[in-house]
Amino acid sequence: IDLYLVGVGTVGNELLSILGESNQDQICLKGVATSKKMLLSESCFDPNKIGNKLKESGDKFDLDEFLDNTGEQKGNKVFVDCTASTAVSQKYTAILDRGFSIVTANKIANTLDYGFYQSLRENASKNGVSFFYEANVGAGLPVISTMQNLLSTGDKIISIEGVFSGTLSYLFNTLTAKMNFSELVNNAKSNGFTEPDPRQDLNGLDVARKLLILARETGAELELEDIIVESLLPTGSESIDSVDGFLKHLGQFDGEMRVKVKEAEAQNKRFRFIGKYEDENASVSLQKIGREHPFYELQGSDNIIAFRTRRYPNQPLVIKGAGAGAAVTAAGVLGDIQQCLVSN
Repeated sequence: IDLYLVGVGTVGNELLSILGESNQDQICLKGVATSKKMLLSESCFDPNKIGNKLKESGDKFDLDEFLDNTGEQKGNKVFVDCTASTAVSQKYTAILDRGFSIVTANKIANTLDYGFYQSLRENASKNGVSFFYEANVGAGLPVISTMQNLLSTGDKIISIEGVFSGTLSYLFNTLTAKMNFSELVNNAKSNGFTEPDPRQDLNGLDVARKLLILARETGAELELEDIIVESLLPTGSESIDSVDGFLKHLGQFDGEMRVKVKEAEAQNKRFRFIGKYEDENASVSLQKIGREHPFYELQGSDNIIAFRTRRYPNQPLVIKGAGAGAAVTAAGVLGDIQQCLVSN
């Protein structure tokens, strides 16, 4: 297959490294682009060298020109999106119509309005191409593929429950009553465990988007605004201009959080930020759980997802592991690229 990669940030660079290190002789890298520049070739680029080459040269990025590099070739070309761009996501239907399969780590397309979500699947089917997005939820964990396999073999999903954010997993797996929550958030930010602006983690919307993607896999015609989201941001946080200003504001609520955690510890319970879909209702909130809960022993920044189904009604099917990080996300993307080899 011929590969056209857009986005050579953290995940895109890691994907190039994996392609360069492993024997992927069935994959030919023919195009690489950032939001500003692109390089195209009629032969195959060396994944180990293309990053530096793109820094030194390249034409101004134009998506139509980027896609035109294949001419009339059809059926063995794959567009890989490692950006976080809404503009690129909105072009997916047109990209599928041009005979490209799409592999994406970018979760935006699957969380836009339901009509667009449906059109992606219809266009892929109509054009005989594939649309894969395993890395949208849980990075390299086999979350979406496991769910699709359950459904395609006749199982019925009763509920989906998960800790979908590596950042929030780390925060609440680490937090004790002796700590200031604002200091923990600040330290996590300094160590690269949060977004540059931690409000993007604490507002719960990233978790809501991941839950929406899984709920839609069941056939639920949900929109993002249908999900009840309990933000962890104190009142007034969104209007503060600077990140430092926000962290100082967050510190005013350390006492309130400490009381909650102390109460939980006295009850031998722990806090987890959980997304849940059941009975056509979806919600995202901070929950206090006991030892009987499958998420109680969660550690570090791991993700955990539990599916209760007709076949797994009492003991849920649980997937747990690293749900964030460039290496595992890029591996999830490469797994989908390899699926295109099989599907096409």
